[in-house]
Amino acid sequence: MSSLQVQLDREWVRPGGTVRARLHWELDDRPDKLVVRLLWYTEGRGTRDVGVIAEEELAFSGLTGDTEVELAVPEGPYSFSGRLITLRWVVELAVEPEGEAEQAPLVVGPTPVPVQLVGSA
Repeated sequence: MSSLQVQLDREWVRPGGTVRARLHWELDDRPDKLVVRLLWYTEGRGTRDVGVIAEEELAFSGLTGDTEVELAVPEGPYSFSGRLITLRWVVELAVEPEGEAEQAPLVVGPTPVPVQLVGSA
């Protein structure tokens, strides 16, 4: 079974900043593509939304490798947690078309914790 690792240089970044990711892979077979993505997604009630902000295909010469990438973080949306919905950011390393992926969480916002949405009673 393949092994994928994503390590971020920080767990929080201000909107408009950058994050560095160190990526490591050990693959059983040569994939069609190995990609890194910066994305956000929602979870909770309703339809799941996903926004892929950046996607970069990695050049690789072997089944085992390491690389670092720097990703620009947009001005939003902020990471938030509410009673009905939560928005999370991740950096993802994915093997395609197999669908194997590993993610590292990231908070995007003015503070190191997701914005807490307070609902009305």
